[in-house]
Amino acid sequence: MADRYKQLFEAAVAAYPDTKKQKVQTDVNLVWKEIKAGRKDYLTELKQFKDLGTRAKSNLMSFWAPSRKRKPSETTASTSEIQFVRAIVTTHVTDQPSSSTDEQPEPAPKVARSETPVQRNTKEELSKTEKRIADLHIVKSSVGLSEIHAKELTSLVQKKADLEKKIKRLKSLQASQQKLRDKKKKLLGELKVSHPEAAERMKTSGKAGRPPLESHDDLAELHNVILNLVCPESSADDRRRTEVYNSCQTLDNLKEKLEVAGYSITRTALYYRLAPANVHHRDGKRHVHTVPVKLLKPQTVARKAHVDHEFAKAVCTSAEEFACLFDANDVFYLSQDDKAKVPLGLPISKKQTAILMHVDYKVTLPDHDFPIGAKHKLIPSVYAGCVMKESKISFSGPTFIAIRSQKHDSSTAETHLRDFNRLVELDEFKSSAKGRDGVLKPLIFVAVDSGPDEAPNNFKTMLAWITCFNTHDVDGIFVFSNAPGFSAFNKVERRMAPLSKDTAGIVLPFDNFGTHLNSSNKTIDTELEKRNFAAAGEVLASVWSETVIDNYPVVAKWTPPEEPGSAIDSVDQEWIDRHVCQSRYLLQIVRCDDLTCCTTSRTKYADVLGGKFIPPPIPLKAGPKVGEGKFGGLFQNLWLAHTTNTRVFDTHCPKLNEIKHQSGVSELNRRVCPRCGKYYPTLKALKAHRSVCENIVFATTTEEAEQEGEEEEVEEIEEVPRPVTEPTQRLNLFDRLNRMYGI
Repeated sequence: MADRYKQLFEAAVAAYPDTKKQKVQTDVNLVWKEIKAGRKDYLTELKQFKDLGTRAKSNLMSFWAPSRKRKPSETTASTSEIQFVRAIVTTHVTDQPSSSTDEQPEPAPKVARSETPVQRNTKEELSKTEKRIADLHIVKSSVGLSEIHAKELTSLVQKKADLEKKIKRLKSLQASQQKLRDKKKKLLGELKVSHPEAAERMKTSGKAGRPPLESHDDLAELHNVILNLVCPESSADDRRRTEVYNSCQTLDNLKEKLEVAGYSITRTALYYRLAPANVHHRDGKRHVHTVPVKLLKPQTVARKAHVDHEFAKAVCTSAEEFACLFDANDVFYLSQDDKAKVPLGLPISKKQTAILMHVDYKVTLPDHDFPIGAKHKLIPSVYAGCVMKESKISFSGPTFIAIRSQKHDSSTAETHLRDFNRLVELDEFKSSAKGRDGVLKPLIFVAVDSGPDEAPNNFKTMLAWITCFNTHDVDGIFVFSNAPGFSAFNKVERRMAPLSKDTAGIVLPFDNFGTHLNSSNKTIDTELEKRNFAAAGEVLASVWSETVIDNYPVVAKWTPPEEPGSAIDSVDQEWIDRHVCQSRYLLQIVRCDDLTCCTTSRTKYADVLGGKFIPPPIPLKAGPKVGEGKFGGLFQNLWLAHTTNTRVFDTHCPKLNEIKHQSGVSELNRRVCPRCGKYYPTLKALKAHRSVCENIVFATTTEEAEQEGEEEEVEEIEEVPRPVTEPTQRLNLFDRLNRMYGI
């Protein structure tokens, strides 16, 4: 019994190759029930399925088999029968009566030349339906149809009629739409002639298709908004040799920021506004209106992570937000860093560039890459002034480059102080560094690298900027830096690529006044060596002085070596305790309230902060470790610092909390004064503070004992490191709001 059902099912599958097996099995089950009930004959049903399967197979084989012309005598009766049946199908299946030859056909409606995709698909479906009807009529004329096949034939005939009506309706609809478009076009043409002012407002692009998003008034500035969202949080190229900026944002992050800015755009439309990865690809040709921003895949050469990255980023963000609260005439923003050292006698930039050459001359480069002599390099210190545009710190501004000899000079905090005093007097920096009264602006913000010569927690760096503070009599100086390894996010790094491009193919001479080296590349004439270094520095300065970056000039100067220790003034430790707040990534030097010490402030920065110094970063959402999580901005830190009573700036610095001393005390607590609880980023600064703090505490305690009439000696204060306020507390802003206000 099972074999007979299997044979019937296989024959049905062969008869209906275009139908799913599940549907075929359902129909076979119905037939099988009829056979078991005795109402149908098994052999008859099997023969019908096999005939249909043979017919379908023969049609497929005849399609692939090579054609052969038959003679008229070879034509069989079955062929004639098939042709006769097909003729019957095409003439008698439909319900429409045939038209008489005497009747004139109605004129066909005017239709477009090209078929629409809907019409094409409907005609293909109609063709398949007609073919299936013809096959069923052949079987009906030969052996008859079963009940299932008869129902199928009836449904197919009805389906054919519906498809023919649908095609007729689609053609009529296409013609009416074309007629309507022609009518509108004619009316618009007449309107433009009669009303020229309306024609100007109704001007179209003249191109077929949907107009781009940028044509709408609300999205006219979409490209500029995308650039403004991507560029500020991008870093410079890893080697600073190309003008390509790397951003950590994804397409979803950019879409969310656009929605916050009031731009409602789909993810696909935003993707097609970015530069394509491959312009020759089919998908790349859809990127028509693009901005110079490309979506790249994650690479395996990502920069090394640092535990203080988020903390240092929050420090820099707070400093920049504080600067943006003031007018452009009150803020001077400077970003400084040392460029890669420039060798003498070798190509400056190891990259090729297009060079126009005359045929009578030949340009040759050295065939070696080893240094000419020890420390035969120049140190360019780059200072990028950033002007304020629309209450934001931009990446554009004048550039100053101080070029020094590596062998006879070095880059230190003292040299940076000399360069600062030099650049503020340049005419190119007059508008960005000085106010309307011709005096240096009262608030100075300096973004530096985390190197030893620029780091905000360095003791010599603090002394150098204190000297600058007293020299120029400003309201405040704020020096901040990113975490180690993240200097590419500094604004000055974007000036490096144009400078490298201008030095491509240039070789600085090291023997302009004659060689100062012997056969072993050792110096034999020191004075001649200094003259050769100065000549090479002047050549490099002349090349960079012709560079223009973002329509702002570049000023490069050769700086001869000077005696060290002559620029930095000595400062009293008590003065430092009153005016300075130094931390790991931020140095703040401000005025005090004593008019006998400092003059009146030119700005109201203390009223904005509610104190003298920028508050410490406090995480809004705590992470698994101290300092890890999401940090807020300046105003969130102001509120959290007040509510949590956080006194130490580096309380949530992960690096200082994870390092443990041999005594089991964290480095953060070791740098807190045990007497007054004040924090210093280095042990050297703490030692200098304690020499003053001990005398102050001892004198105060003695005076109080004498006033109270106590004759006993004052006990010596035990020097135990005072714990920092909540050093390991997991802060969560939302939990704190729930506890305080029951939100």
